[in-house]
Amino acid sequence: MNKIYFFMRFFLGVLAFLAFDLVSKYSAVQYLQKPVVLIDNFLTLQLSYNEQLAFSIPFPKLAIIVLSLALLGGLGIYFYYSLPLDKLNFWAGVLIFAGAIANLIERVVFGKVVDFIDFSFWPSFNFADFFICIGAFLLLFSSFKKDKKSGII
Repeated sequence: MNKIYFFMRFFLGVLAFLAFDLVSKYSAVQYLQKPVVLIDNFLTLQLSYNEQLAFSIPFPKLAIIVLSLALLGGLGIYFYYSLPLDKLNFWAGVLIFAGAIANLIERVVFGKVVDFIDFSFWPSFNFADFFICIGAFLLLFSSFKKDKKSGII
């Protein structure tokens, strides 16, 4: 497959998920003045802000930004040298990049990340966090697949 076509599809995928995340965060800030209970004692939409690393692990802000950029760069190199990617790795990359870039934009612009999805048993999170986790799961899952078919995407 043509690399330009691949990168265009990759970029458009990242852009779509990035836009979805940023719009959802903007909506949360605008409309979640009070918590909205969706499922009693299980799922609530509640606005919160995270100035720390994932799961509110304390870490200096500049270090979080540098670490995010380094991880994005490392993943970019990994995916570039893994071309052509199968479908799982393609979508894993799209999701991880979209989530990481969305949270990075918020950290750089606002100094904090908007979280609003709150399960009673888990720390608050947003769609970008969800994208990163699903992408990491897909990447891990694809590394254990026995029947690897390269070049699908």
